[in-house]
Amino acid sequence: MMERRQILMVRLGAMGDVIHCLPSSASLKLGIPRSHLTWVIEAHWAPLLSGNPHIDEVIAIDRRSPAGLRRAWTSIRARRYETAVDFQGLVKSAFAASVARPGRLFGFSKRTVRETAATWFYSDAVETGAEHVIDQNL
Repeated sequence: MMERRQILMVRLGAMGDVIHCLPSSASLKLGIPRSHLTWVIEAHWAPLLSGNPHIDEVIAIDRRSPAGLRRAWTSIRARRYETAVDFQGLVKSAFAASVARPGRLFGFSKRTVRETAATWFYSDAVETGAEHVIDQNL
């Protein structure tokens, strides 16, 4: 039996930004056969993903305590991801994606990323000319 493709997506918060990433999660899940999609998000925003049929697993990061960070780190490392995508473009989100040690880590190019240093973590930087954030994410 063929193994499921492991994909990690990172968008830690905030509410509107998470909502703008939902079409991307559907696109990844439906566009990549036999995929297992895990979303890393700050614990405060995790309820936004509850019951979403395109997301197989949610890893909630509680940054308020070292124990919360350690639990998230352990959960992220528990699975071997082929691909990770940082939809946030911050050093903290790029670092969270890199913790997984994915085969490939995608993020926005220096021209579009929010924090240029985040691109240091990416194996693949994506250039987008789209104006709307949903289209940029897609």
